Amino acid sequence: MKTLGRRPALGLGVLAMAALVAQAPVGLGSSQSLWRAMAHLATDTVDIGLDDHRIEEGTGIVAESAVPHAVDIRNEGAPCWVRVRTVASLGGRKDAVLEPAAVPEGFVVSADGNAYLERPLEEGEAVTWTEDLYDPWKDGSSLGRKAEFTTVVEAIQRDHVSPELGSASPWGDVAVERCVAKRSDP
Repeated sequence: MKTLGRRPALGLGVLAMAALVAQAPVGLGSSQSLWRAMAHLATDTVDIGLDDHRIEEGTGIVAESAVPHAVDIRNEGAPCWVRVRTVASLGGRKDAVLEPAAVPEGFVVSADGNAYLERPLEEGEAVTWTEDLYDPWKDGSSLGRKAEFTTVVEAIQRDHVSPELGSASPWGDVAVERCVAKRSDP
């Protein structure tokens, strides 16, 4: 796993900022404009949009059956790597990560339970994750009870990680953090 940590990435940003300041024309404008231009050179925002093809309320999964489900994943920010997993929850039971029966084209499932898109998702591009929801508790303890299924989609910026898709944990120890900033053009 090759990861650009925060310091090297920020260091590159500082070098880019220094070059911008040294080459900036005299009438550049306000310092706010300069700061926005420098920030744009140094970093970008990961922004994923999801369109969940919802399942009707009250739909049941009966003995060894499955219910088809799909989520459209749209990249509205910087190019990024994407991973997906679906977790089933049932009160009083340990959550279970579902294993896809058929892995959608372009994805690979890793030992960590996530399905990884095999290539970066470019800005403006979309892919569809399809799966079958099923009862992961084979001991019968879920019969007649309401389970919740949560599809978790995570993304990390392409420019700061090189996933090893054949490994047990392709993103290594990279922490995925919730993005709280929106993208702005300088």
